[in-house]
Amino acid sequence: MKKELINTIEQGMLGILNNEQLAKLHEVLELSFTMFAENRGDSQQSNDELLKLFLSAKQVEGCSERSLKYYRTTLSKMIVKIDKSVRQVETNDIRAYISDYENESNAGKVTLDNIRRIISSFFAWLEDENYIVKSPARRIHKIRVGKTVKDVYSDEELEQMRDTCTNLRDLAIIDVLSSTGIRVGELVNLNIADVDFEKRECVVMGKGNKQRKVYFDARTKIHLYEYIASRHDETKALFVSLNNPHNRLSIRGIETILHKVGSNLKSTKVHPHKFRRTLATKAIDKGMPIEQVQVLLGHSQIDTTLRYAMVNQNNVKASHHKYIGWFKSKFVEMFGNIEDRTKLALVAPLHTDRADIKMLSIDSYITTDNMLQNRRGITTYTGTFENITAAVGYYCNDILVSNIRPYLKKIWLSDRNGGCSPDILVFRVTDESKFLPIYVYYALYQDDFFDFMMDGKKGLKMPRGDKNSILNYQIPNVAMPQQKVFADYALSCDKLKFEAHSYQQSHKE
Repeated sequence: MKKELINTIEQGMLGILNNEQLAKLHEVLELSFTMFAENRGDSQQSNDELLKLFLSAKQVEGCSERSLKYYRTTLSKMIVKIDKSVRQVETNDIRAYISDYENESNAGKVTLDNIRRIISSFFAWLEDENYIVKSPARRIHKIRVGKTVKDVYSDEELEQMRDTCTNLRDLAIIDVLSSTGIRVGELVNLNIADVDFEKRECVVMGKGNKQRKVYFDARTKIHLYEYIASRHDETKALFVSLNNPHNRLSIRGIETILHKVGSNLKSTKVHPHKFRRTLATKAIDKGMPIEQVQVLLGHSQIDTTLRYAMVNQNNVKASHHKYIGWFKSKFVEMFGNIEDRTKLALVAPLHTDRADIKMLSIDSYITTDNMLQNRRGITTYTGTFENITAAVGYYCNDILVSNIRPYLKKIWLSDRNGGCSPDILVFRVTDESKFLPIYVYYALYQDDFFDFMMDGKKGLKMPRGDKNSILNYQIPNVAMPQQKVFADYALSCDKLKFEAHSYQQSHKE
């Protein structure tokens, strides 16, 4: 490490210093590194001693004994495998170790990233404590882990678990885990004195020795009270073994109990952490703000909470029908499946008439920049007119669609005359006795239209819709009264959406 650092410094000074000066620099660097090593007493400190100091620092920070054991095991294996002083370990050594570990143990990405994180923490500490100049793990980035949607316990499964319990203790464990969402480590550390039956809450000691309150439901209160009342021991622990001497249950003991419950069900494996994920998912699903779920679960980072809160897929499906496919679903609901359709080119062809630039104003000039995403209309133009050389004219009731990045879904039914940039597509209904402009607008409003634009797009970095292809989009043919009924419905939905958005913006704080 020392030799490499000296060489790197000398290489960086080659163009500035002459040979005599470089020789002097080399002498000074050698002396400085030697003195630094002597002052630090590095020669007296082995890998094991440095590891011991690191673990002591982690213990002071509040790491649990379980975490410390994991740190010790992981780092010890790394040190033995690399077989170097930790002060001489290089980036490639760590990369090779992680790669070999993956091949030899067939470890998953989550395990590998945990190893990377622990190694990085160790070398960062060495750097902070001036045992090394720079951490070799700094250039080893987070290992990408595939996101999987993990399932949660249904209400039926929880009831089946309760039915299979053969004693009051196991029943109380199921109820406490499912209603509080606490960690299994927090569960085994609970004492009877920590439970407040009147307020239906208890105080747990979480990670980093942080206390927080968690809450349980009325059913848990009853079963927990019955379990405590049935005990005749004097152990202060909340959950203890059934036989003398009634010792506090360990994490392994809880896992064994739940495994037995799962085997009786003959279903999926029952694990304590899945109760925690279930509670988070249900809380989010029922509208609890994510920040409150974060506090409930005792997470220091909200990103951790988001990983626990798996959105119910049935609700996703329902929401998709409600919010995404509203046009199609409501249209079918009102009029049935309309097979008779007409190309957009015949209903509302593109118009490219030039506008008089001198007549444009900030209220009448439309660009892709002052069209709002997600079908929210337009805002006032804030630019200048100095460099505008051409503009496309539009009239009231024309439908304007941004042709740049169609996935942004910028669309507007004009309520005035004006001009727009050539990047805006202007659709004008040919015969308003057959098609209402507002009906055509809402026909183009739906996701199917923007998906159609993207299917025929040109370009990758800044995709544009193909004008000829867009004009092939099909508009459902319905009678004028039906068009008006649907337009009125869609307009009322739009109004509610804008009101909700405005309220949200004005009440952000």
